Amino acid sequence: MTRGPAPRILLVEDELLVALAMQALLEDLGYKDIAIAGALLRASQLLADAQPDLAILDVNIGRDQVFPFAAELRSRRVPFFFCTAERRETFPVEWQGYHVIAKPVDEGRLRSALQALGQPLHRSGDEVPSA
Repeated sequence: MTRGPAPRILLVEDELLVALAMQALLEDLGYKDIAIAGALLRASQLLADAQPDLAILDVNIGRDQVFPFAAELRSRRVPFFFCTAERRETFPVEWQGYHVIAKPVDEGRLRSALQALGQPLHRSGDEVPSA
């Protein structure tokens, strides 16, 4: 088996300390190509520049909700999950079936969410099947 490239991740999170903590957890799991967007305009710019392999979305970004951006990801077939302190029941109905992990995030929940999207871990010693 050979290791495949780690995917590009777009993290949409407006709280800088939370974003940095999530980035550190992702790096601990072996993901290195992580773009952080603290605003929806920046997330849209990053999406236009290079489509990520997956995205992690906070629901409330400043005064806005992330759902229109999630719709754009869905239309581009970019897998994503929500990472939020909001309860799934407060989401619009069309988004209630999507994977959600609660804040504060720990490595185990993050690992499970990534694996639920079919993402292999990329730590040294973790083997990824070759295509």
